[in-house]
Amino acid sequence: MIDIRNYSPDDEKFRAILSRSDTADLEIRAVVEDIIANVRARGDEALFEYSKKFDGAEINADTIRVSAEEMEMAQTLVSGDFLTAVTLARVNIRKFHEYQ
Repeated sequence: MIDIRNYSPDDEKFRAILSRSDTADLEIRAVVEDIIANVRARGDEALFEYSKKFDGAEINADTIRVSAEEMEMAQTLVSGDFLTAVTLARVNIRKFHEYQ
């Protein structure tokens, strides 16, 4: 359930929320835009670097590939309904992008 809060214009918390600076938002936006530009320019290599920087995950093109054996094993671990849903999603996503 959503927690709805009602503040009056005289409330100190209300005034604090309205007086927040947009500077932090602009700084965050600049960082995010740099990350997006880097990923667009460098693709997977940039993603691998960000995975290491933010998640501590050492991945590369070889480690992210899933073998046929791993796929088969994974299919045995999920329900038929889940596989049906994933298959339908894949079909819908492919159709959507083909129409673009």
